[in-house]
Amino acid sequence: IQEGLNRSVLDSLPAPTAVINTEGIIVAVNRAWEEFAAEQGGDLSQVGVGGNYFHACRSATDAARQEADQALTGILNVLSG
Repeated sequence: IQEGLNRSVLDSLPAPTAVINTEGIIVAVNRAWEEFAAEQGGDLSQVGVGGNYFHACRSATDAARQEADQALTGILNVLSG
């Protein structure tokens, strides 16, 4: 029951949302995240569950690079306290 509830709550969020652990491993994503990734040409094996978000940010190119750097910096700042 809890897993279903968690999935429903996550999927109810309109913003693309990924849940990551402290190593950057993506442990859950919502439908909006999957749709956004597909629209951007993202590979869900890299930016979906099991992928490493930190690695994906560091691998970003072109126009996505600045936003990816900002996201990564912000996450690492939160993790470091």
